[in-house]
Amino acid sequence: MSEASTGEMEAGLPTGLFLIDGGVDPDVTSLFLRADRGSCIILAGTVDVFRQIAEDYEQAHGENPTHQFLEIRGGHEAIKRFPVFSELVEGPYMRFRSGLARHTGEELRQIETEFTKILTGVIKLTDAQKQQLSNLSDGDLRGYLDAFGIETEDLAFPLLDVGTGLNAYFAQDVLAAFPGRRMVSTSMHLLSPHSLMSRRLLHADPAQYGEIVACSGIEMPFDDDTFGMVVSRNADPYYTPKRDLISSIREKHRVMKFGAVAILCPSVCQYGEHDITDEDLTGLPSEIDATLEPIPLSGKRIYDGNIQNLLVIRK
Repeated sequence: MSEASTGEMEAGLPTGLFLIDGGVDPDVTSLFLRADRGSCIILAGTVDVFRQIAEDYEQAHGENPTHQFLEIRGGHEAIKRFPVFSELVEGPYMRFRSGLARHTGEELRQIETEFTKILTGVIKLTDAQKQQLSNLSDGDLRGYLDAFGIETEDLAFPLLDVGTGLNAYFAQDVLAAFPGRRMVSTSMHLLSPHSLMSRRLLHADPAQYGEIVACSGIEMPFDDDTFGMVVSRNADPYYTPKRDLISSIREKHRVMKFGAVAILCPSVCQYGEHDITDEDLTGLPSEIDATLEPIPLSGKRIYDGNIQNLLVIRK
């Protein structure tokens, strides 16, 4: 998701923070960080219930409790212990519960500890750090196309997705629609071998997921003139510091073939805090055609009124 350099993203973060390091399913952290305080307390209590169930199961049956076991027992015990779950939106809570079920007892203990520290103010997260924990870029094919205002037949290959999500749903959908074509997905989170994304994607089946590459969006290990199309949704330039914006655009342009297009949405950077303006693009070399264009109507259903433009690069 995030395409700033690893050093930039880790600067000033609490050392050893399990949530920030990408060790937690994003559906767990996203709901927790977006909920009000009362709901956060309830969600932290859910982690406690799941941890107890997981630890009991691991002690009786060994490591790696099954997803199905935690789904059934965890949901039942949590709802019985915390009847106010009905106050939470069902969909997000179900994803929260499902996300917990992917973790071991020890990991759940870390999650519980850090949730408690966030609630009590021992750990103070900035808005940028909270955004880093939200898996915003894990959209499916329809979500990507709606954001960009294009159709499936507009995709060109080889296709590069800069800043894929945890499950690489976009890549999976593309390859299902275009089997055998070259689909490449990158993420800076893959640079850490211990991150959840690395554990999930680095050894994924290329036939289903395409090529998965660990790199940032401002320094990519691809030859010049490689890709027929470059896309990025909620990743680059969204998480690119504004001082690196020109470098980010130059790098997309470098790896594009003649006649290719790159569509980056939304056109905000520095962790989503600042709209990119025409003035920000004045430092680009004259041979690079990069423009701000209005988000299409299909994209406006995804983003709020504060996000107005795409960043489009043509070569």
